[in-house]
Amino acid sequence: MLTRTFSLIIFWLVTTIYLTHHSQAQVNTQMERLQFNISIEASPEIVYRVIIDSDHFQEWTKPFGPTSYFEGTWEPGSTMRFLSKDENGKIMGMLSKVRENRANTYIGLEHFGYIRDGKEITEGEDIETIKGARENYTLLEEGGGTKLLVESDTFSEYKEYFLEAWPKALEKVRAICEE
Repeated sequence: MLTRTFSLIIFWLVTTIYLTHHSQAQVNTQMERLQFNISIEASPEIVYRVIIDSDHFQEWTKPFGPTSYFEGTWEPGSTMRFLSKDENGKIMGMLSKVRENRANTYIGLEHFGYIRDGKEITEGEDIETIKGARENYTLLEEGGGTKLLVESDTFSEYKEYFLEAWPKALEKVRAICEE
């Protein structure tokens, strides 16, 4: 479930960047759920902390954007702001609701808006295409370590990008956890 959560975070950041630079007419609204996993030689408690810790988050999400960070708490029902700066230094990102957070086992996010030029946008055509998209992170104990599973909803336009970026991000999570 933690895996889904991280995927959604990344989905929101990439979608926001894309929507900032393209009109709605150019966006294919067909969603696809991507799945990724990695085995990590660390306990689920350590992996979970690396995923949600602010400093570690900034490090492991660099494959998605070098300035990625979040604002908010990981409490169920709370709003998370997943942010980054565009090439002009403007703040952009995604607004997500923490659907579920079971410490050391699962995080589930659902996107409901985005941030463009530092302003929250929760209504309009752009939002209707991403509303309800999910990102889930699941942590499973595996032979003294952890198997991290990530599920991320995305548009077909981003599929190749995520197929390249997610494995790099998960390798960073593993490296941080195993140091």
